Amino acid sequence: MAFWAVMVALSLVAKPQSEAEFRTWAPVVYVLAGAYIAGLTSVVWVLMPYAPYDLRLVVALFLFGLVVNLILNKPEGINFIRPAIICVTGSLAAFFALHPGPWSSAVVLFCLLFGGTLVALSGVFPTAMSEAFNARQVAVQALADAQTARAATTRFLASASHDLGQPLNSARLYFDRLMGSTSGRDRLKAAQGVEGAFEAIGQMIDQVTNYLRLDAGALASREAAVQLGQVIAQTVEQHEPAARTARVVLRTLSNRLVVAGDPILVERVLGNLIHNAIRHAQARTILVGAKRHGSMVRLWVIDDGVGILPADQATIFDPYVQGSDHAGEIRGGYGLGLASARLMADLMGGRVGYDPRWRNGSAFFLELSAC
Repeated sequence: MAFWAVMVALSLVAKPQSEAEFRTWAPVVYVLAGAYIAGLTSVVWVLMPYAPYDLRLVVALFLFGLVVNLILNKPEGINFIRPAIICVTGSLAAFFALHPGPWSSAVVLFCLLFGGTLVALSGVFPTAMSEAFNARQVAVQALADAQTARAATTRFLASASHDLGQPLNSARLYFDRLMGSTSGRDRLKAAQGVEGAFEAIGQMIDQVTNYLRLDAGALASREAAVQLGQVIAQTVEQHEPAARTARVVLRTLSNRLVVAGDPILVERVLGNLIHNAIRHAQARTILVGAKRHGSMVRLWVIDDGVGILPADQATIFDPYVQGSDHAGEIRGGYGLGLASARLMADLMGGRVGYDPRWRNGSAFFLELSAC
């Protein structure tokens, strides 16, 4: 007991933290285990000779309980259980054989049978307990994932009913104006409004179906050498009208970098990042460029907008998630743009990310292997 007290005091003073310190202290566990076995065995030979016979039986039961507790609480990676069982039950059997009493023969037989059973179970029971614990952890995690998925689906349905309702209501109002107006100019504007509303609905449906196909693994990546300068120019050109409408200036940095990826998926990921910046960043300028980082190339979309709150950075690429700081903005969509970008990057063996070091807006990137 004094030895254990000294070792516990030393551990509290030293407070090992690093892996190297734990390796240094690891042999102490074996020393403590040996001392524990020696302590239990010494109880049999040092204390029990001075106890009356009925107290000896009580001590024997107490030692049996300690041995069973050892099996139930076996430290990971420490294999001293069987020596402890053999020493304790063997010592008890030998003691009662050498000190005859009314029940000595039965106690000796019980010690031998009980010890043999515990030795046989010592390798099975901890494994079964560990597997049961791991299975419980898996079940708890699965339940948490199911609850998260259900919450995400609930948010999606609420968002879908709201966001789809807006263009549908607009289309109905424009259609009523179209049917009730006799002015050719008013009818033309109403028809354009109906067309724009249905175009918005189509974009929403395309966004959802594209994400569902990605999530189901229905899309495949066809690897090729992708000229980033050409992809950047094409994608920026496609988003110029939306940028002008939002009064955002799109700027590009020319480059001759080549990456390994699917040209269509690279363009889609870049388009998602640019679209997200135009729609939500409230920026004046968006810069699109690429830079090499060792064996990788990062395709950057940087804006001077409101940025991403630290609380949102860990979940911004999750499906059905939008930033919490809207700055008075009424947001549409389902929060699938960045989630889709992440899945497409994964298909190409790359990744998308957000650089929190950028302080004057936000900086998103697509990282792929350089050719």
